Amino acid sequence: MPKKKFSPVTFWLITNLGLFVIRMLSVTWRYKRLNPLPEERAVFAFWHRNILPLMYLHRNGGYVVIISQSSDGDLIAKVCEKLGYLTARGSATRGGSAALRSMIVQSRTNSLAITPDGPKGPPHQIKEGLIFLAKLTGLPIVLISAEVRHEILFNSWDRFRLPLPFSRIDVMYDEPQYIDRNADINESVTFLEERMRNLEKQLLFAEKNR
Repeated sequence: MPKKKFSPVTFWLITNLGLFVIRMLSVTWRYKRLNPLPEERAVFAFWHRNILPLMYLHRNGGYVVIISQSSDGDLIAKVCEKLGYLTARGSATRGGSAALRSMIVQSRTNSLAITPDGPKGPPHQIKEGLIFLAKLTGLPIVLISAEVRHEILFNSWDRFRLPLPFSRIDVMYDEPQYIDRNADINESVTFLEERMRNLEKQLLFAEKNR
């Protein structure tokens, strides 16, 4: 199927309107990092539903994100670039190998950020791609968890989160986890999913006791 195209005017209107809405909402959000952001280069991984809460917090950090080559992906890529992200274009069905090569090259100087249960789920299940990426780049994986106090939850596969204005957003980072090149893929996935569950429990506990 040929890729649909937006006119230059439509493309400009959509991307700038999206950026305006994100900025207007996010400047009101009250972020609290419960532990420091690791300074070393890493593959940062978080659930797809947390894209919006985490996007503004980590803006202008030079993180590389993977985005599909679809027309919708073009719009998302432009918004991400305006927020200071670098992009690798591709997906599991089109251009995936090119995107992987791009991320490997850019990982030499920049950290990567991916949603291991994206782009279509199942939710809260890590796909093998995260493990392969860590092995190929040699970078550690840093899991990120976020908790939003007041939000709208979309009726989507991941229950996508839209924090309401002036909402409090707590964020917690896991310790960097290096994946040995000879490590079993399935065991690594199970290990990381367990760490993510523990990280989420720690975040909820910390939030309730603040």
